[in-house]
Amino acid sequence: MTGRHVGQNIVSFRFAIGQTVRITAIDTSGVVTSLTVDAEGKSYRVAYFDDDKVRRIEWLYESELS
Repeated sequence: MTGRHVGQNIVSFRFAIGQTVRITAIDTSGVVTSLTVDAEGKSYRVAYFDDDKVRRIEWLYESELS
């Protein structure tokens, strides 16, 4: 878990930049490359390979990762 300052608040994230995570919807692993928080909640930018050929980068919510 890691924390980031947002205004006067500290937001804790379950996953850290550089950490390997599992994208549950497609059952593949990726690496967290960025963190953000907005009105929708916490999001993680995750880089992964689709079919071991094409590099994809997606913004995903914490509930979509394990």
